[in-house]
Amino acid sequence: MLSHKHIPYGNIKTTMKDAETLTEPLLDEEGAAADAFANIPPLNPEDPLSGLTNEQIKQSLATFGKNEIFIPETPLWKLFLKQFIGFLPILIELAAIVSIAVRDYTDFGIILAMLVINACLGFHEEYKAKKSLNELSHQLESEVAVRRNGETLQLNVKELVPGDVVLLVGGTIVPADTQWIKGDTVSVDTAPLTGEPIPRKYPGDHGDIILSGTTVVAGECYGRVIRTGEHTEIGNAQKEIMADKTVSVVSVFQKKIMLVVQILVSASFALVIAVLLVQGLYYNGFQDNVSQTILDALVILIASIPIALPLVLQVNMALGASHLATTYNAVVTSLPALQDIASMSMLCSDKTGTLTTANMSIITDQIFA
Repeated sequence: MLSHKHIPYGNIKTTMKDAETLTEPLLDEEGAAADAFANIPPLNPEDPLSGLTNEQIKQSLATFGKNEIFIPETPLWKLFLKQFIGFLPILIELAAIVSIAVRDYTDFGIILAMLVINACLGFHEEYKAKKSLNELSHQLESEVAVRRNGETLQLNVKELVPGDVVLLVGGTIVPADTQWIKGDTVSVDTAPLTGEPIPRKYPGDHGDIILSGTTVVAGECYGRVIRTGEHTEIGNAQKEIMADKTVSVVSVFQKKIMLVVQILVSASFALVIAVLLVQGLYYNGFQDNVSQTILDALVILIASIPIALPLVLQVNMALGASHLATTYNAVVTSLPALQDIASMSMLCSDKTGTLTTANMSIITDQIFA
């Protein structure tokens, strides 16, 4: 049992919500019984701040799960195979297929080796970034004081379940959407969610639900967890962000490289057609030696494919990522993003507008030089 130094249990002399309200099952806003969070374990009517019992904790954990946001884990083999998908890797693979088709085994071996080296470099950097992010996430895990079975325990925030009574003090990052129960009128920094620089008062004009991810600035109180994990406001936003990350996005740098490659390949393809027509029609290549005519055209096509370009780019970006990691302790999760940042001449950001509307606009008649 842990006696909290800020608020010894039972010594709070400030206001408290109606006990009858707190000891009834908590319904969601629409009262939908089908909703998984429609009924949260009620508090003890004799001592609402004693917390959940072991049986209630088991039921709540089985119903709602842990207080964490599910992040799909990408297997290492999928991470490696992903390096063979993309415009440039597919271009190299086509060159390898053409080489084996014309029985140029030497070129095929060289192209295949470059393809594997390119994939290994990309896999190494992505795996290193993934590992660094996982370690960073573990370091950021925090604990919170929780009332359970009449005792105060210090638990990892992941162990919280709806119905838990938590102790919120100044400096605490609210671990889940929490309903204020008893204590001071607390000041809460809601900037991570709203962008507002001025702390809000709870309970007050904004109700008595303190959202997850906000920070208690001043005051001390008890609160009842009502939503956890992906069901919290910040959890819903995080879930949408993770869904967006599953969509493949081509960076500006990759678009420029692909444009150059497409121009080269298009010009080479036009040259191949010209060679076929000249050698086939003017020199009777289609009649005398069809295979040699096609082979000559394919040689030109293979030579036009910049098979070393992906390897050179990957090596340079890997060196840049390594330099950022060792010198500035930066975690690079996307190698092409390095070049996107390098090509940036001006970065405009506005915390409130960006986070709340995801759009940025400039009012030309209100620009002050």
